[in-house]
Amino acid sequence: MNFNVNAGKYESDGSRNYKYCDEFDTLEDAIAAHAKVSDYPWSEITMVDGDFVYTIDPVRTHRRTEVQTEDGPRNFFMPCDTDGNLIPQK
Repeated sequence: MNFNVNAGKYESDGSRNYKYCDEFDTLEDAIAAHAKVSDYPWSEITMVDGDFVYTIDPVRTHRRTEVQTEDGPRNFFMPCDTDGNLIPQK
């Protein structure tokens, strides 16, 4: 499994013009690279696993939090920053 970071601009016909492409072994490294190129008109992180390609949005990252309830443990996915710190909800 690897993580690709791509970024660039749009051409007048709407097609993507790639200005940055790199591959990383860890999501942490990919997120750090994405932060450096996120000012392009478009940027993305994709995870390649076999024949499947997943797009990861570091702006909408969530951390799994297990909460014990009277019915047993439940998992909640709470918004967090790229360091895993929970973002307070209003």
